[in-house]
Amino acid sequence: MKKFTLLLILIGLVTLLILVLFVAAVSATTYKVDVDQDYGFYRVISSDKNQSMSYINKTINVTVGDTVIWINDATPDWPLTIISNQGLWGDRDAYLRWNYQKFNYTFNEPGIYSMYIKECRRCQNQTIIVNPIETATPLVSATMIRPTVPITPISTPITTPSTTNNNMTPGFEIILGVTALLSIYKSLMPKFKRR
Repeated sequence: MKKFTLLLILIGLVTLLILVLFVAAVSATTYKVDVDQDYGFYRVISSDKNQSMSYINKTINVTVGDTVIWINDATPDWPLTIISNQGLWGDRDAYLRWNYQKFNYTFNEPGIYSMYIKECRRCQNQTIIVNPIETATPLVSATMIRPTVPITPISTPITTPSTTNNNMTPGFEIILGVTALLSIYKSLMPKFKRR
């Protein structure tokens, strides 16, 4: 009974570890674009850094699933309409009548999109490049992991590669976590064997 309980706890911890790593890898970003009647799309703020981003040639690079929010920052209360050249939304959907009024759109398809301000045709168009989500390929397939593989005892320190290595995939980190949890499980099991 105790072995079964420990096994369930171990499975729960592994599942939680995988879920946390997956959610962290695919979390979407929100970009806020300030718009006015003089400069058009003049500033972009990323939600993950909460500061102005590099914004060259009015171009933003985003990933599928990211959201862009356009905010009317015109003075005094100058109405603005954000128009998509690809027809992603209707003209009235992005009509920003008052200051600080917002319109948002989540990009779900990769591609290059452009938009302009209807009331400010002399302002430069904004370009949004939507990149596909990159998926990590696992270093080890599920068929390569077998129960007969010897597990490092808990008394031996488990060394992990440096986190500064940009070539390490999230799949490798998951395998390290599972190996560590299995080592802990194996070291605890003799304590709970029936006498």
